[in-house]
Amino acid sequence: MMSEIYALDSSNTIISVNEEASEYQNKLKEISKSKAYKEFVKEKLMAAELATSLLDNLYTGAIFMGLL
Repeated sequence: MMSEIYALDSSNTIISVNEEASEYQNKLKEISKSKAYKEFVKEKLMAAELATSLLDNLYTGAIFMGLL
C-alpha cells in the first residue's frame, strides 16, 4: 500500500489508475523493490516503524500481565 501511495504522490508519473490490474500490480512490485523507494522508507518511515513495534510490545505485555 505504501508503494502505491509513493507512486501516486510522485512528482513524475510512475503509475496511472487507467492500467490493467495485473500491469498495475507488477509496477507496484517493481516500485517497492526500487532503490528510491527503499531510501524513502528508510528516511521517512523507519523511525515510526520502530516506535510502533515498541508500543505494540508494551501493549501486548500489558494485556498479558492483566491476564495473570
